[in-house]
Amino acid sequence: MSFLERFDGALARVRLRACTRVGARPVLRGAPVIFNSGALAIGDDFRMSSTPIRSHLWVSGEMHIGNRVRIGGGAAISSLGRVDIGDDVAIGDFVIVMDSDFHQAGDFHATAAPRPVSIGKGTRIGHRVVILPGTTIGSGAVVRAGSVVSGDVPQNSVVEGNPARARVAGQDEGMDATSAADISRLVTHVLGLTSVPDIHAGPAHISQWDSLGTLRLIVALEETFGIALAEDQVKAARSIGELARHVEAAHLRKVGAESPSI
Repeated sequence: MSFLERFDGALARVRLRACTRVGARPVLRGAPVIFNSGALAIGDDFRMSSTPIRSHLWVSGEMHIGNRVRIGGGAAISSLGRVDIGDDVAIGDFVIVMDSDFHQAGDFHATAAPRPVSIGKGTRIGHRVVILPGTTIGSGAVVRAGSVVSGDVPQNSVVEGNPARARVAGQDEGMDATSAADISRLVTHVLGLTSVPDIHAGPAHISQWDSLGTLRLIVALEETFGIALAEDQVKAARSIGELARHVEAAHLRKVGAESPSI
């Protein structure tokens, strides 16, 4: 380990000195604001950015952060009761996580009882997400940017909107109809069809959807949606609906890789 790495590690521990426990190899960019009058435990390989806006960890209850957790700049996480963040969670810029509203509705002088928040392992939280008291997010879920989340989010689901709604990735009933329609129109344009096909149509129904047509579709889908597709999966697709699912899966991989960037 170089002198600079040792110095950065020592500086990170100084800036995290208010924590109850800090695991190995923490890395900080900038100086976060950390208040701890309760129990704040952080696992190994913690990464946190406080640039260009400082991030905040505010604990008067309990907060447990797992291993390999990444937190983006300008994030604010508060615990008056209990907040649990699992291993391998990525939290984007300007995310707010809170387990209390701090006061009761209609009475600013009455303290609201905290409700625990749990974020499962491997979850990806996009930029500017708000996670409200009492929320439980299952392992492997993706919360898209700008969402407001409350209640229970199933594991391996995708959540977006205000209020956020979840769907299980890969299920037909969860398919974004607009995305499928967009892909149908793209297929029409790329293959030179005279009418827009149904999402259940595929190579067996569209003669232009041959090996050359498939390669043209791969290029067009990647350029249009800014993603990288697995060529073998696209070649094996039997319908536009399957293409839409591959596009959605590629988009989720991209979100997981890019959110947050520290």
